[in-house]
Amino acid sequence: MNNYYQEVINEIIKSIKKIDSNFYGLNVAGKDKINKKYFERNFCYELYHQMRNNENIKHLFKQDDLIISAEISKESHEIIDEDKIPDFIIHEPGTMNKNYIIIEVKTDIDYKGIAKDFHTLSLFVSKYHYKRGMFILANYSLDDLKNKTCFIINHFNNENKLDKNILNQISIICTKESGLVNKPITLKQLLEG
Repeated sequence: MNNYYQEVINEIIKSIKKIDSNFYGLNVAGKDKINKKYFERNFCYELYHQMRNNENIKHLFKQDDLIISAEISKESHEIIDEDKIPDFIIHEPGTMNKNYIIIEVKTDIDYKGIAKDFHTLSLFVSKYHYKRGMFILANYSLDDLKNKTCFIINHFNNENKLDKNILNQISIICTKESGLVNKPITLKQLLEG
């Protein structure tokens, strides 16, 4: 992994560590009790805020005229054939030459949803030349994710007909609670156990 990408991962991890516990899950009033609900957008909006306020990320991206965009629909894109809405992309708008990172986020372990995100990341890295992919799982540790890997692998392998060599270009980051982030691994490492 090149140093630039490692620096970006480190800064994204620092941004994740700044996310307050209220953004991991919300207490929602119920009829008889308070229920904890996990909202992906709630987490993503705060992650976006933390990344945009991270001076080191700003410096890293300014060097290459990159920006962080959130939930940009690819539905009517002239080059990208798939109808996808990545959670975040780090890119230079208006060019396909500087598609740097695509990021997908989940706040629950829904193995079909995770496999779909892995497929999206793999597709954008292999077919649309994003240099890296990143999957962030909030509310769960890496061990929690590994315990569900067999379900994810089965669904991912059935859906994914892409080059398996690009799996080293996709990082997995898990954060079970505010301030706690697992050391990143690659998608290849996760799928190989």
